Amino acid sequence: MPDYDPNKTATRQEMRSYVCGQCHVEYYFKGPEKRLVYPWANGIKVEQIQAYYDELEYKDWTHKTSGAPALKAQHPEFEMWSQGFTPAPASPAPIATCLTSASAPRKSRIITCAVPC
Repeated sequence: MPDYDPNKTATRQEMRSYVCGQCHVEYYFKGPEKRLVYPWANGIKVEQIQAYYDELEYKDWTHKTSGAPALKAQHPEFEMWSQGFTPAPASPAPIATCLTSASAPRKSRIITCAVPC
């Protein structure tokens, strides 16, 4: 969809999935200030995220035996869901019960994931 704007055209189910994706997503903490960063500059496919990390020469740890740099995917559920990798034909939203202030206008709704991560 060339003109897809999730703030205007996303379905209720897609919006619920985006809420879950705020936490259940690949991320890392950058620098001593530990700034939250999503590695999506090249896209959200695994290969694109890997290319992003490769460009930075970023690693989470070094393998003790081989010395190979390694990454630890934090919570890649949203990226996997967005590419069709799901345990069932559903979005991540039904997995978690989310709470919303239904009386608030769409843009100002407060939505919180009620499942401990």
